[in-house]
Formats: sequence, structure tokens, C-alpha cells
Amino acid sequence: MGKVSARYSTKREKTNMNFEKLGVIIKENAKEVEKTLTAKGYKLQKTSLARGYISRKTAGSLEPYKGIYGEGYKWLLPNYNSNRYMTVEYWCK
Repeated sequence: MGKVSARYSTKREKTNMNFEKLGVIIKENAKEVEKTLTAKGYKLQKTSLARGYISRKTAGSLEPYKGIYGEGYKWLLPNYNSNRYMTVEYWCK
């Protein structure tokens, strides 16, 4: 076997509620993430479904968002009714 590239490392960093990175995997409780977003002044603007899969072992993935609903974060959550679609929540100021 050859060397495994650092690019494909299986280790993940702890987030410590730092949402500034792109595509942060949330390992904390979803309620804590909601409290933190609300405390920072973000409001839930819209919830929708998107094609894709998010593991049910995590509380989702948080990505920066700038679009029609404003500026904020796009929270990708697992959809417990389907494994083809994920739930997307738009948290904007």
C-alpha cells in the first residue's frame, strides 16, 4: 500500500461553535446550534428539501450563505423520511 494523502485524511477538527469555516460538520447538539445562531441575531427564514445526503450521526453541516434570503448560514440537516433528500434551513439576519 502507498502513502495516504493528507487531503484524504479521515480525522475531523472539533468545531467549538466556530461557524466561519465553509462546510463545518456540527457534532454538538442541534438545540445548542439553534441557540447560538439566535443569540448572534440570525433568524430562520426558510426550510426546504434538496437532493443529497447528510449523515444522521451528526447534527448537520453549516455553510456560509449569501443569496435571495439575505446573508447568513445554510444549515444542511439529515432528513429522517428519505435518504435521497436532505433538509436545508436558511438562517439569515
